[in-house]
Amino acid sequence: MSSRAPKISKGTIGIDFGTTNSSIALANSSDEVQLAKFPYLGGLTDSYRSLLYLQQLKEGGVNRLQSWTGPEGIEHYLSADAKGRLIQSLKSFLTSRTLHGNRSFRSKVHA
Repeated sequence: MSSRAPKISKGTIGIDFGTTNSSIALANSSDEVQLAKFPYLGGLTDSYRSLLYLQQLKEGGVNRLQSWTGPEGIEHYLSADAKGRLIQSLKSFLTSRTLHGNRSFRSKVHA
């Protein structure tokens, strides 16, 4: 009698956090790979833009900071009358030891 647990493989998830684009994939036990799909401009895309879009919105007389990522961030940036801040190449900034925060719209965000 074996004390080893049976090998059960449902699949493997892979994440590529890239400087420009990021992707998520699932490889099943038959070695078939399926990429995750993300909504973009009324369709679907299998790459997720590695970006952050910040916009200051006024709600009830109070300024509020709103954020979006990836394709949704691009859509909001393109449709905004008053442009906010579009931050691309996040990976380049996040790995820097000199990054201690970010100042957007007079508000400081600490890392």
